[in-house]
Amino acid sequence: MHFNLISKRIQEHGTYLRRLSYGAAVYDFEGLSVVAATCMTDNTEEDEIRSLILQPDGHIYHSWNHRGSVLL
Repeated sequence: MHFNLISKRIQEHGTYLRRLSYGAAVYDFEGLSVVAATCMTDNTEEDEIRSLILQPDGHIYHSWNHRGSVLL
């Protein structure tokens, strides 16, 4: 599914929760906290986790690029 269609569905059917420091909006979508953003690069700020990524292995990571960034 195209990014714009996914983002539109989240906005229409989700509940807005807050805006993150880098501008992306967080929504409650069917009980999950969801952010749809076009830039998901690693953050250089050590005190701020920019993304929580649920990978297919069932673990949550804070980096797309490093398996050692597993949080849970």
